[in-house]
Amino acid sequence: MVYATSAASSVQQVLTHDAAGYFQFASLQGAAGQQLLQQHGLPLTDFNSFVLIEDGVVYTRSTAALRAARHLRGYKWLYPLIVVPRFLRDAVQSGGPQPLSLVWPQK
Repeated sequence: MVYATSAASSVQQVLTHDAAGYFQFASLQGAAGQQLLQQHGLPLTDFNSFVLIEDGVVYTRSTAALRAARHLRGYKWLYPLIVVPRFLRDAVQSGGPQPLSLVWPQK
């Protein structure tokens, strides 16, 4: 997961609930984070989103959050919400705090 400093609590939540050690983390502003963002054609300066790179596919906003949740102890029950149309999920997510994170599974 690549994260901005202000998302430290989100990273802590993922670490707490990622019993399998599925996710990796790096700073968005750091070299590894910037390289991943550039490699996947994502903005290098706009960190107001949640991004998941899973098996080489980029997911953003609510889709990324729900796909990540299915790997987190205590949050797996949220994944079925993926059937809700994305524009509705994203609208609800926009009303809350922004995770400012980029997540990718370990290999």
